[in-house]
Amino acid sequence: MHKIMRKAALSLLAGAAIMTMTLLAAGSAGAATAAPTTPAAHASAALKWPVTGPGSTGERVFAIQYLLNQQINAKLATDGIYGPKTTAAVKAFQKKVKLPVDGIVGPMTYPKLIVTVKQGSKGPAVSAVQHNLHFAYGFKSLKVSGIFGTGTLKAVKSFQKKFKLTQDGIVGANTWNALIVNEK
Repeated sequence: MHKIMRKAALSLLAGAAIMTMTLLAAGSAGAATAAPTTPAAHASAALKWPVTGPGSTGERVFAIQYLLNQQINAKLATDGIYGPKTTAAVKAFQKKVKLPVDGIVGPMTYPKLIVTVKQGSKGPAVSAVQHNLHFAYGFKSLKVSGIFGTGTLKAVKSFQKKFKLTQDGIVGANTWNALIVNEK
């Protein structure tokens, strides 16, 4: 009898956890982005995000490192290598935003990690966009300065056009997703 009651309780808890996650995802899907440095999670719930973790290298890792530097001042070297320091910073970020702490950036972490940037924005998140556009997408004249000026605006709009996104020059959830998913 005790085993049956325990199974029933576990089933109820699992169902409640799924319902809570669904409601949280639905709630964050409707949230508005108030400022250039706020997370762009509002539109990213329906997007497909890759899984990036220890041992990974490349532009996704550069973006993660820059974004961690923006979000939690992780002071990571932006070297494109997902090593122990990046893993530790991801875990610290996940703990801060109340996500399961596994050190892996995937569909639950990317939406909280990305930061909406637009013309006039400054900081590591802008550097992430510039680095990705320069090295992964061939915008060779774009400098990684951390300042979202007219050159970055032009490159972002060109990128958005290529991937059939709204050409508003704002790097929100959809543009971040395209940058990260389509990297070469």
